[in-house]
Amino acid sequence: MNKEGIKKLESHVVSLLTLLMRAYSQFFFQQPMMVNTDLIIRMEMEGRRQGFEHLRNHLYWNLIQEIVKICDDSDERTPCINKITKKLEDKNTLKLLEDKYSNHAFPRVEGEDSSTWEKHQEEYENEWRVKFKKTYERMKKNTSELLSSDILSGYKTIRDKLLAHNELRFVDGTYEFFDITVLNLKFGQERIILEKAKEIIDDLNSLVRGASFLWDSFIDSETRTVCNYWGIKSIKPAIKH
Repeated sequence: MNKEGIKKLESHVVSLLTLLMRAYSQFFFQQPMMVNTDLIIRMEMEGRRQGFEHLRNHLYWNLIQEIVKICDDSDERTPCINKITKKLEDKNTLKLLEDKYSNHAFPRVEGEDSSTWEKHQEEYENEWRVKFKKTYERMKKNTSELLSSDILSGYKTIRDKLLAHNELRFVDGTYEFFDITVLNLKFGQERIILEKAKEIIDDLNSLVRGASFLWDSFIDSETRTVCNYWGIKSIKPAIKH
């Protein structure tokens, strides 16, 4: 991979981070619809339960589809964790990224001779190279765990059999849609996948771009937006003593 290829890789990581932010926004928006009992009761009392449940289900299944696309999308034009991490398996690509990552100048001290500074500079660059390798190994481990997880596998099955397609099965003399209960998935597991994806994409952002993202600020902003929209004080209801 040449420098132009590295630039393309950087743009794919930025796009992947943007997609993850959108998925988190969806997650935060629909979370009160699942867990905030005060909100759910209010929708019932206001006679809006049916529409509320339709919206909740639509948002949930859309989130599942977005999570699958972020993690492992087969379309070559679409950035995903699986495709980007595979590009880093190329030794030449990884070497270019490591050289770029470790390209930091050690501060010069007035009166310091060149040989002493060069020694410090070499040690300083080596520290960054060690950090790069540790980050890369962590990213590989997390990626392997994510892509082989039963939760993501279940989400892919839902995407393939119910969301992207409508598969019918012949069961006991009649045709039925795929029964998702056999997957043993539970609400809340999407947070597990999102958090693991966030760790991986944060590492990719560091390895490829030498950059980081302020998640705490983003999450605080999204939480305020969601609470203002639903007219609640917190995503989860306050514990009553």
